[in-house]
Amino acid sequence: EGMYEEPREILRECGVEVVEMEASREKSFCCGAGGGVKSLFPSLATSLAAKTLDMTAEKTIVTSCIFCTYQFKSVIRELKLDKNVLHIAELVLKSMC
Repeated sequence: EGMYEEPREILRECGVEVVEMEASREKSFCCGAGGGVKSLFPSLATSLAAKTLDMTAEKTIVTSCIFCTYQFKSVIRELKLDKNVLHIAELVLKSMC
Protein backbone atom coordinates (compact mmCIF):
# COMPACT_ATOMS: atom_id res chain seq x y z
CA GLU A 1 0.00 0.00 0.00
CA GLY A 2 1.29 3.41 -0.94
CA MET A 3 0.94 6.54 1.07
CA TYR A 4 -1.04 8.82 -1.25
CA GLU A 5 -3.28 11.11 0.73
CA GLU A 6 -0.84 12.26 3.44
CA PRO A 7 1.49 14.27 1.13
CA ARG A 8 -1.56 15.84 -0.52
CA GLU A 9 -2.88 16.87 2.90
CA ILE A 10 0.47 18.53 3.64
CA LEU A 11 0.30 20.42 0.33
CA ARG A 12 -3.22 21.64 1.09
CA GLU A 13 -2.11 22.76 4.57
CA CYS A 14 0.60 24.82 2.82
CA GLY A 15 -2.10 26.51 0.74
CA VAL A 16 -1.31 24.64 -2.47
CA GLU A 17 -3.99 23.59 -4.93
CA VAL A 18 -3.28 19.94 -5.72
CA VAL A 19 -3.56 19.16 -9.42
CA GLU A 20 -3.16 15.46 -10.08
CA MET A 21 -1.00 14.25 -12.93
CA GLU A 22 -2.50 11.99 -15.60
CA ALA A 23 -0.85 8.97 -13.96
CA SER A 24 -0.91 9.35 -10.20
CA ARG A 25 -1.23 7.33 -7.03
CA GLU A 26 -1.20 3.60 -7.81
CA LYS A 27 -1.09 4.38 -11.55
CA SER A 28 2.12 6.40 -11.33
CA PHE A 29 5.43 5.05 -12.51
CA CYS A 30 9.13 5.56 -11.81
CA CYS A 31 10.81 8.79 -12.91
CA GLY A 32 13.86 6.83 -14.03
CA ALA A 33 16.10 7.50 -11.04
CA GLY A 34 15.20 4.43 -9.01
CA GLY A 35 16.60 0.94 -9.09
CA GLY A 36 19.85 1.94 -10.76
CA VAL A 37 18.12 2.83 -14.04
CA LYS A 38 19.80 6.24 -14.20
CA SER A 39 23.24 4.68 -13.71
CA LEU A 40 22.80 1.81 -16.16
CA PHE A 41 20.49 3.37 -18.75
CA PRO A 42 20.82 7.18 -18.58
CA SER A 43 18.95 7.87 -21.83
CA LEU A 44 16.04 5.68 -20.72
CA ALA A 45 15.98 7.46 -17.36
CA THR A 46 15.89 10.85 -19.10
CA SER A 47 13.09 9.67 -21.37
CA LEU A 48 11.01 8.37 -18.43
CA ALA A 49 11.38 11.64 -16.52
CA ALA A 50 10.61 13.75 -19.61
CA LYS A 51 7.46 11.70 -20.24
CA THR A 52 6.34 12.19 -16.65
CA LEU A 53 7.02 15.94 -16.74
CA ASP A 54 5.07 16.15 -20.00
CA MET A 55 1.96 14.71 -18.29
CA THR A 56 1.10 18.08 -16.79
CA ALA A 57 0.88 21.63 -18.04
CA GLU A 58 1.65 22.85 -14.52
CA LYS A 59 4.94 24.73 -14.20
CA THR A 60 5.73 23.50 -10.68
CA ILE A 61 5.83 19.86 -9.71
CA VAL A 62 6.08 18.78 -6.07
CA THR A 63 7.29 15.32 -5.10
CA SER A 64 7.93 13.58 -1.80
CA CYS A 65 10.68 11.42 -3.33
CA ILE A 66 14.20 12.85 -3.18
CA PHE A 67 15.28 10.71 -6.14
CA CYS A 68 12.44 12.12 -8.26
CA THR A 69 13.38 15.64 -7.15
CA TYR A 70 16.97 15.15 -8.28
CA GLN A 71 16.00 13.36 -11.52
CA PHE A 72 13.37 15.91 -12.55
CA LYS A 73 15.66 18.87 -11.80
CA SER A 74 18.42 17.23 -13.83
CA VAL A 75 16.15 16.55 -16.83
CA ILE A 76 14.59 20.02 -16.70
CA ARG A 77 18.08 21.51 -16.85
CA GLU A 78 19.26 19.13 -19.57
CA LEU A 79 16.20 19.60 -21.82
CA LYS A 80 15.76 23.29 -20.92
CA LEU A 81 12.14 22.79 -19.91
CA ASP A 82 10.08 25.63 -18.46
CA LYS A 83 9.24 23.77 -15.26
CA ASN A 84 10.29 23.75 -11.64
CA VAL A 85 10.46 20.88 -9.16
CA LEU A 86 10.28 21.12 -5.39
CA HIS A 87 10.65 18.44 -2.79
CA ILE A 88 7.68 18.59 -0.44
CA ALA A 89 10.02 19.61 2.43
CA GLU A 90 11.17 22.64 0.39
CA LEU A 91 7.55 23.66 -0.10
CA VAL A 92 6.79 23.31 3.61
CA LEU A 93 9.82 25.46 4.45
CA LYS A 94 8.82 28.13 1.92
CA SER A 95 5.27 28.23 3.30
CA MET A 96 6.66 28.87 6.81
CA CYS A 97 8.75 31.88 5.78
